[in-house]
Amino acid sequence: MKVKTLERMAVCIALCSQVLLAAQQTDRPDGVRVSKLKGADVKSNDGEDLGKVEDLIVDPKTGQITFAIVGKGILGVSRKSRPVPWQAVKINSEKQVTVNMDKQKMDSAPTVNSDYSDLNDPDAVLVIYRFYEIQPAGAGETPIVGIAPAVGNAIFAATGIRLRSLPMVPDGLKG
Repeated sequence: MKVKTLERMAVCIALCSQVLLAAQQTDRPDGVRVSKLKGADVKSNDGEDLGKVEDLIVDPKTGQITFAIVGKGILGVSRKSRPVPWQAVKINSEKQVTVNMDKQKMDSAPTVNSDYSDLNDPDAVLVIYRFYEIQPAGAGETPIVGIAPAVGNAIFAATGIRLRSLPMVPDGLKG
């Protein structure tokens, strides 16, 4: 191989690594155990008490958390359980999460039965997502969109060769 081609490939690999690292980074802390989140305080952005995390709902098909069940009770007895889409929850620590909503609006949030069976009804789930102004994810949607185009652009920037099909393999760089 020519030295110039090896240099281009090295630059391409470095750029691709940076793209993949950036795509995997999240603003949520690493290593928070789900078991510790149960009972965590739920606060608004303004610090208002919205309740506590009673439970977390996991999609059995994807293994992803879909809802945090937030309850606020009197003397330890929960009166209403409110499902909050996981996308609306920001983990501050194992003891506290934040929901981008004020107390007054949270008090009018949809509630669920104690067995959470309402969450099996697609229409009820849609109402919940609309209340929190979150677009529900489609079935089979990849969690990180845009990796392949970003890698393709990095390859083009490094080599000047545009790859237009997957998988992107070194054979496509011959030109």
